[in-house]
Amino acid sequence: MEEVRTKRKYVIKNKRYTYKEVEIYEDFVTSLLKDNDNYFAEYSHWADITRSVYCISPKDLQELRRTQEDLFFELTSRAAWRKGNIQTPHVIKGERIKYQRSLIDKLDDVNTLIHDYKEGKKITEKVIDFKTWKLIMKTLNKKIQDSIITQGSAYKITGLGSLRLFIIERTFNAKNNYKYKFFPEYDDYILLKWVKPNSRRNTQVKNIQTYKMRPVKGAHNDNSFNENIHNTIKQRPELRGLYPYVSKESYKELQKYKIN
Repeated sequence: MEEVRTKRKYVIKNKRYTYKEVEIYEDFVTSLLKDNDNYFAEYSHWADITRSVYCISPKDLQELRRTQEDLFFELTSRAAWRKGNIQTPHVIKGERIKYQRSLIDKLDDVNTLIHDYKEGKKITEKVIDFKTWKLIMKTLNKKIQDSIITQGSAYKITGLGSLRLFIIERTFNAKNNYKYKFFPEYDDYILLKWVKPNSRRNTQVKNIQTYKMRPVKGAHNDNSFNENIHNTIKQRPELRGLYPYVSKESYKELQKYKIN
């Protein structure tokens, strides 16, 4: 009998994996659908890789008809034709036409909704899509960065601890890597520290002490968190006074800044 050798399959434990923003968004969509019974998600286009979330609108036929009457009255009234600056006749015409078209578009949308309602179709409204979610996350992250840098505050993360900037006295072994931001005129460096909860009861993450935090690099023209720290403090050196100072002999003092 011929012996067949097979390669041994090794199970890789604790494999590092960075979740992509698309995966994070899809996880958010799943939780959103779980918490809202009147929400549903679907792909808006055959080429989309993310779902858009919609909800069933509570509007009834009477409300839609009232909206239809208001738009029709506004469109046929004299006020609709007098929008604009009276002192500039050449601008009035352009603004009037733009305003009239907006009313017509709104009226067409309402008429379509009334038709769908009579046909028994569900009236839906878009709640969020990937593009909107990404813009919100980008804006939120920028505000968090500005709060940590310009106010020296600790940003608390429920169940995970907090993020805060510290000034660490420079040592011979200090390396100029992603965590450290050096300034030649100072004998220290600025460290973005993840202050973890000091008790297992304050976190739902198992073995949280084994995890590490590393700020990601900025994409294309976007500045990374590290670059934002360096550029802001370089322009405003007085901000250094907002960050706790830790000497090289007492680096372990960082533990006392744990925020529950």
